[in-house]
Amino acid sequence: MYDFGVTWFGVGGDPNGNLAALGFSHQGLQDELSQIVPLAVIIIIIIIGVVFYLLGTKTRQQTAAEPVSRLCRGR
Repeated sequence: MYDFGVTWFGVGGDPNGNLAALGFSHQGLQDELSQIVPLAVIIIIIIIGVVFYLLGTKTRQQTAAEPVSRLCRGR
């Protein structure tokens, strides 16, 4: 089976072999999750922001009933 990115830049070998050499053997899943989980959290935050932006469209399109400067002059 072809491992994605293993032969990039003229480098060959086992991607998990580098983890074993550094003392992190059999922790490939944790390595992947440390990259995927923060990315997923950022994507979820962006999606929530877009949803709130879309929900506020009606409010942003409304105009004020009376300008604020007129309200302040009466005092």
